Amino acid sequence: DYLVANVCPEDDCLPISDASATPPVLGMAVTFPLLVEGDPLPSEIMCTTPPTMTGGIAISVCTFVVTVRDERCSDPDDPTDVVTVSFSLEVLNVATGDMPSFTLEALRGLGCDGIDNNGNCVVDECEEDLVPPTLKLYSVPDEPFKTVIDALDYLVANVCPEDDCLPISDASATPPVLGMAVTFPLLVEGDPLPSEIMCTTPPTMTGGIAISVCTFVVTVRDERCSDPDDPTDVVTVSFSLEVLNVATGDMPSFTLEALRGLGCDGIDNNGNCVVDECEEDLVPPTLKLYSVPDEPFKTVIDALDYLVANV
Repeated sequence: DYLVANVCPEDDCLPISDASATPPVLGMAVTFPLLVEGDPLPSEIMCTTPPTMTGGIAISVCTFVVTVRDERCSDPDDPTDVVTVSFSLEVLNVATGDMPSFTLEALRGLGCDGIDNNGNCVVDECEEDLVPPTLKLYSVPDEPFKTVIDALDYLVANVCPEDDCLPISDASATPPVLGMAVTFPLLVEGDPLPSEIMCTTPPTMTGGIAISVCTFVVTVRDERCSDPDDPTDVVTVSFSLEVLNVATGDMPSFTLEALRGLGCDGIDNNGNCVVDECEEDLVPPTLKLYSVPDEPFKTVIDALDYLVANV
């Protein structure tokens, strides 16, 4: 099963496809040994018997003979016009008739794992990508936010998608497939809170300060494998943040300026899921002289040498 799922043909002339031919020329035909449950092993499978005992476990080395035929250039009437390749794998306690039913289920469902789980010679395509994306908030501040909009600003700047298939990018697509589309709640100044934001009311008094816990519902959509016409084909993640004295309409203008301009501060200030890149590095470098000697230098060149060594 593992060989069927993971062995693929290679050829310097691949990919070959001639749809106008009759029958069409697809490229390479791979033939694996045929196993019939309950029958002895075929001649194309040879296992060492008796098995070798390793740490109390009986292990055989089984060699599988697989053939590949060039459908474009080989003679289809000559059964010997093929290339034969042998693969050796370790198998537990091999015995004649020890043949479970053929299945790939043990390999499926692992998401993007670098394995061609469905045996179509394409690794980690959408049919194999069964692990949905999620969202991660990189840090939560110790202090409550002054307003709901401040909390939302912080989420926009610091929530990023995570997926076992990232990064995915197909620049040739129209529109290009970038990977994950994240949708945050929409706040309109002066309007009531939307349904995607729920805050505890009345707020809880803590040390004389009124604090509400606001839950923000954020969605992420896998742009590569989801159905863009199905609004429910998304993953929903909720984030809870503390906000001071929440009241309907307590919405200053949307801004991220309070977070910007801090240079390399470990925060994704511009919300592009890259922390402290050049666009966020707004604090210029400087120079420091580690020490200044007590005695004057004999010459200017001595002073310059000291600077070169200590700045």
